[in-house]
Amino acid sequence: MYALECLLSRGFKIRDRISRKFYDLLRKATNRYESLLDNKLVSPEKVSRALYRLVSFAESDRFCPLEYYFESLLYGDMKHLTTFEFELPKHYVYVPRLIVTPTQNYLLPAELVAENRVIREYGHKEAMRIAFRDEDFSKLASTYPEGLKYVLKERVLDLLSNNIEIAGKTFEFLACSNSQLRDHGAWLYATDGEHQAADIRGSLGQLNEIRCVATYVSRMGQCFSSTKEAVTVSIEVGCTVEEIRDVEVPYRDVYFKCCDNWRSGTYTFSDGVGKISRALARKVCNDNYNVRFLNNLRESTADISLDIYYLLFNAINIQLMIVVSL
Repeated sequence: MYALECLLSRGFKIRDRISRKFYDLLRKATNRYESLLDNKLVSPEKVSRALYRLVSFAESDRFCPLEYYFESLLYGDMKHLTTFEFELPKHYVYVPRLIVTPTQNYLLPAELVAENRVIREYGHKEAMRIAFRDEDFSKLASTYPEGLKYVLKERVLDLLSNNIEIAGKTFEFLACSNSQLRDHGAWLYATDGEHQAADIRGSLGQLNEIRCVATYVSRMGQCFSSTKEAVTVSIEVGCTVEEIRDVEVPYRDVYFKCCDNWRSGTYTFSDGVGKISRALARKVCNDNYNVRFLNNLRESTADISLDIYYLLFNAINIQLMIVVSL
C-alpha cells in the first residue's frame, strides 16, 4: 500500500516505533470480513487518507503516538479528518511523488497535477513524479565539486539508470518536461503495467534524427507540458496530404564547437503560421492557436475562407502541408 510506504519512508524514528498493534489495526481496517464482524467497516480510501494524515502528524512530531492517532482517525474523535474528500477539478489527476535526497527517499501523498498529452493517452495510475533535493529540500548545489559529482552519480544517475521499487511496483525513467528539468525532476512509469516507458517515448514523435541531447529532451518535454484537450481532430477520415517545400540554405565548411569538427550541409527553416477554419476555430477559441502534430508545436490563425473543418499548417521536419477535414 502506497500510503503505508509514505509513512515508513520518514525514517527509523517512525519505522522502529510501529508496533504489532498498529499493523493489527491496519489489517483489520483493510479486511472487509473482519470489519463487518466488528461493525467497523471503513473504505480503502478512508484508510489511505488516515495514513496520509498520520504522515503529516509524524512530520510535525516524530514521537507522536502512532497507534492512538491511527485508531482515532479511523474510529475515534478524529475520524472527521478522513471523511472529507475534495472534488477533483477538471483536467487534473492525482499523481504520487518521490523526493530523493543524498541520504534518504521520501514518498509524498498523491498530488494534484494538471493533465498533459501522455497522461491523457496512457493514464496516471502507473505514473509517478520524482524530484532531487538537498537535505533541506532545496535544489542540489555544493561548493565542493567532487562531493556534488558523487551525489549526482550515486543518487541521480544510478537511480534513474536502474528500476526503482516502490510499494510493490517497479518504476523506470520515462522523460521530463522543460519545467521539470529546471526543477531537477522527471516522470517515472511502472514497468509492470500495460505500457512500457520505451514504447511511450517512441510514440511521442519522430525524434530519432535529433543528436543534440538538450534539443531531444526539450522536444520530448513538450508532450509533458500541462495542457487541456480542446478538440480532437481525426486524420484517418478525409485527410488530404500535399507536399510543400521548406526554406533551405546550404552551408559549407562550418566549424561546430560541440563536436570539434568541420561540417557541411543544409539549414532547414520550416517554422510558420498555418490556418484553421472558422467552424473549427469556434470549437476552440477566437484567437491564435497552438497546434501539436507529431510532437511539433505550430501556431494557426482563423481564416474565414475555409468554410468547413480544415486545419492547415507547416510541420517541422515533416515537409508536408496537412489538410484535415471532418
